[in-house]
Amino acid sequence: MTSGFASGFEFGIAEHFEASWKTLLLMILLYIGPIYNCISYSGFPETQSTALEIKTIICAPIIEEILFRSIIISRFSPHYSQSATTLFALTLFSLPHLHHLLHEIPAHGYKSALSTAVFRTVYTAIFGGLSCFLFFKFGTLFSPILAHSWCNYFGSAFVPTGRSKTEIFIFCIGLFSFAVAVYINFV
Repeated sequence: MTSGFASGFEFGIAEHFEASWKTLLLMILLYIGPIYNCISYSGFPETQSTALEIKTIICAPIIEEILFRSIIISRFSPHYSQSATTLFALTLFSLPHLHHLLHEIPAHGYKSALSTAVFRTVYTAIFGGLSCFLFFKFGTLFSPILAHSWCNYFGSAFVPTGRSKTEIFIFCIGLFSFAVAVYINFV
C-alpha cells in the first residue's frame, strides 16, 4: 500500500515504521530537557489511575488526531495553502482545551486559572502546529498520534523549571537539535 494523504490511513508497514522512528527521534530531540529533568530530579510522570492513563495517552491522541488532523486537514488542504490549513487546524485544536478553565477557577481563583488556561492554549497551539507538520511530512495519521501520546505523557514537563544552568542548557540543546533536524530535513 502507499500513503493516502486524504485519509491518513492507507499506509504500508515499512512507511509506518519509518514515520514512527523518525517521529520518535524528533520527540526525543525535542524532549531532551524534560527527559534530563525527569532523570535528574523528579522521575518520570505518574498518573492517578490506569483509566486516566488510557484516556490521556491512548484515547485522546487517537480521537483528537483523527478529528483535527485527518478530517480537518483533509477537508481544508485541497482549498487552502498548507500554512492556512495548519493555522486553522491548530486554532481549532487549541481552543477546546480552554474547558479546563471552568473547573480551575473555583479551585485556584480567576487569575491563576486564566494564566494556566492561556499557557495551555499556547502550548496546545504549538503542539497542534507540530502535529500538522508531522501529518504533512509523513502523510500518515500514525505519526501525530505517536507524538500526541508522547506529549500527553510528559505534559507540561516540557517547560524548564530553572533549577540549574545545566538544565536550561540541555533544554536549549534539545530545542536546537529538533530545529536543526527539521530544517535540514533530517527526518
